[in-house]
Amino acid sequence: MSARQKPARNSISATSLATLGLCEHQLGLTLRHGDHKATAQQEVFIARGNVAHERSLHAARATPRGAVTDRRCFIATAVYGPEAEQTNALRAWRDRVLMATRRGRLLIRIYYRLSPRVVHVLDRHPSWMPLVRRLLDRLAEVIGVQP
Repeated sequence: MSARQKPARNSISATSLATLGLCEHQLGLTLRHGDHKATAQQEVFIARGNVAHERSLHAARATPRGAVTDRRCFIATAVYGPEAEQTNALRAWRDRVLMATRRGRLLIRIYYRLSPRVVHVLDRHPSWMPLVRRLLDRLAEVIGVQP
């Protein structure tokens, strides 16, 4: 069994590599304010990460509040239509309220898994459409997203 080798002088730890894979910006902060010095190549990656973060931040600020970012809304689209005011109001509520919480995002994932099946059933049983429309109207009323 060999003895544990001492890391090379300019090496980077596995933890830092994992951080680099997740967030170049975080690694940059660690390298700048921690006890490590970044290599020239790391500085390039840090700069790229900073640019990407700035771009994301700018895009987030440029998107108007309440703007729809995801066009999916299967059941509402089947009931009201893809560009109906009700469909867009429900999408905006999803993006503004549900996406803001962990439970909301879980609910959205479950919805995206189940709703295509619901739409398929509605296609086969169009007589159920008025009932679903009333349920969606009631949901919109309860959550306060009347178009």
